[in-house]
Amino acid sequence: MPIRERIFIRVNNFLIILFTLQEHSLQHFLIIPMARSKNIALHTNSIIVDFEIDASLVHILIKNSELHPLLNVKIKPSAPIVGLGGNKDLSKLNVFKEIKYLAPQKELKIFVDSYESFFRNLKQSTIDFTITFQDTNNKSYKTKISHDLKIYLDLILLIKK
Repeated sequence: MPIRERIFIRVNNFLIILFTLQEHSLQHFLIIPMARSKNIALHTNSIIVDFEIDASLVHILIKNSELHPLLNVKIKPSAPIVGLGGNKDLSKLNVFKEIKYLAPQKELKIFVDSYESFFRNLKQSTIDFTITFQDTNNKSYKTKISHDLKIYLDLILLIKK
């Protein structure tokens, strides 16, 4: 049965997972002792690097979607991310070089540029992010996230109307 929504809560030494099934309105829950929950496998989608683009501004979001911290996070863009009026390569910022500790559920929002300036200075519409990180047990992970920024060119016309 598909899960409609879920909530994770840490209470003392327990991880409580509340969830509602698609066909029911009743809430169910699981209680997992934290000693066991430390062994819950992290997935490579534990970290999200995404562009947030609205009618006027462009941001990059970096988010740890796990309930555990991520360590030594390194984000390597495949192309320069030109922002701030075309004057700065944001891919050279320290946040992309290494984040020693990224707290659980933490989201970093980095201002890139205005919509018009960002797309005017965009040299390559496809940007890949190669991401490496470790969990608290020092297990290493590597993932790649690809973005085709051309999709926002059509969508923005709908927002501006």
